[in-house]
Amino acid sequence: MFDHEKCGGTPQPRGLMEGFRNVVNECALTDLGFSGNEFTWERSRGTPNWMQIRLDRGLENSAWQRLFPRAEVKVLEVSTSDHLPLFLELNQMVYVPDIKRFRFENCWVREDQCSKIVKDSWIEADGWNIMKKMEYVSLKLEEWGGGLVQELRNQIKKCRTNMQRLRSRRERYGIQQYEEARDLYLKLLEKQEVYWKQRSK
Repeated sequence: MFDHEKCGGTPQPRGLMEGFRNVVNECALTDLGFSGNEFTWERSRGTPNWMQIRLDRGLENSAWQRLFPRAEVKVLEVSTSDHLPLFLELNQMVYVPDIKRFRFENCWVREDQCSKIVKDSWIEADGWNIMKKMEYVSLKLEEWGGGLVQELRNQIKKCRTNMQRLRSRRERYGIQQYEEARDLYLKLLEKQEVYWKQRSK
């Protein structure tokens, strides 16, 4: 741990810090670096005793680095813990699209406009046989609802970014903004939970 990796509280004992550095050097380890918040643990947020520390890190030796040259450590944003987890991504993921098919999302039912989309599109398909009607309603739901799923992902990502930006703000307004972003984040996660609960089946 380095001096700039702690904010608030009493200074860390130099002997312990030097001992950690010596072990890292003797084992020929290097820091993987990270992206995200610079601190991974905090205590007493919003009080005069507020303390933030980078307690966690990823280390590698040369052999491991050759096996995973694109490895990356990310500090994840969470709202219900004073400890931020690390995510080790070994390689870039390659997205392989599935065969396109309609899937009704249970989370759509929570949106007021869902029933209106079904009703309006059913009326628009008046005179068609039942299969054609269902295909048309499915198409209209997908056009409307597909955007909602992506919008939910974008909102969650935006909330995480805001929480990362505001996490270390110590003035009253900054603390209030962080709490508002956290509350919104929790509501969005509830919607996402419905989405993934359906996927688990």
